Amino acid sequence: MISKQKARRLTIGDNAFRHKVSTTPICRGIYRLNITVQSETHNASKLVVEGLIQKDISIWPPTEHGDNRYYPTVTRHEVEWLVQEAIHKGWNYTAIGSNFTLQASNEIFGIGYLAEQITKKKAESEDNSKNKKADKTRLAPPTRRPVVQHHSSHEPQPRVQRSPPLVGLPVLGR
Repeated sequence: MISKQKARRLTIGDNAFRHKVSTTPICRGIYRLNITVQSETHNASKLVVEGLIQKDISIWPPTEHGDNRYYPTVTRHEVEWLVQEAIHKGWNYTAIGSNFTLQASNEIFGIGYLAEQITKKKAESEDNSKNKKADKTRLAPPTRRPVVQHHSSHEPQPRVQRSPPLVGLPVLGR
């Protein structure tokens, strides 16, 4: 069982997992990024993610603007994506047995869970905007109503600009 010390909890659906991230030096400034995941409720097979690389930014500065593949920040979203990918590839986190090894690359930090979710949300919003446009063509044009602004007593009231009086007409209220 992965110890609770230096491990993080992750919940996917109704299943609770613990994951731990560590590094192993390969050569000067380059490290193997180790991610280990295990079900919290089942003391069973562990998921071991291999193939991820992390570079020391002080020794290997980024070469391209925005290229952070080799300087990853492992978030809950990437670990969730890795767990789902491992389950899809056959990891049974409830069965007792040997560790399940998942080969991954640093591309997951560019096209992983977050990018997939953003793409889905964009597609959904485009579908919704198309549906709204179609609905607007079927409906009558909306009637305009005056906009009433409510101000709390603590907020300063906006100043009302008055137009200058017309020349030749008597000004009331002065």
